[in-house]
Amino acid sequence: MDLSTATDKPPAVRFVAKLHPPVVVPWHVAHHLYTAVEAPFPPENSGRCALFEDLVVQADAGDASGEGDGMEAVTTVLTQGASRETEVRHRNVLSSDRSEFGFVVESLPFSHPKQLVMLLPVRAPLSS
Repeated sequence: MDLSTATDKPPAVRFVAKLHPPVVVPWHVAHHLYTAVEAPFPPENSGRCALFEDLVVQADAGDASGEGDGMEAVTTVLTQGASRETEVRHRNVLSSDRSEFGFVVESLPFSHPKQLVMLLPVRAPLSS
């Protein structure tokens, strides 16, 4: 290794945090996440930006409709009862006073783990 070309600057290395499952957040929160880790924000036409309600209540999650006061998705799931299996219908409704854009965060590039730690919410310990 040639030490004559060494610099005080750390190498330009980027890591990528993969989020599985992807996280749906409002657009301004996604912009904050990418800004905090000094990463370029993906373009809005990347297919990951849409109305927040549309991203949270996905149309392929069951019978979904946007009619009425909010978005609704109905999904049928199989549950194990005491003596037999039964089907239970889950009805999820999302209503909002105003529409805003959302963003699907699938991965987040970072250069140092402290950038990810700074994004985590800090909770004060419960006092007894």
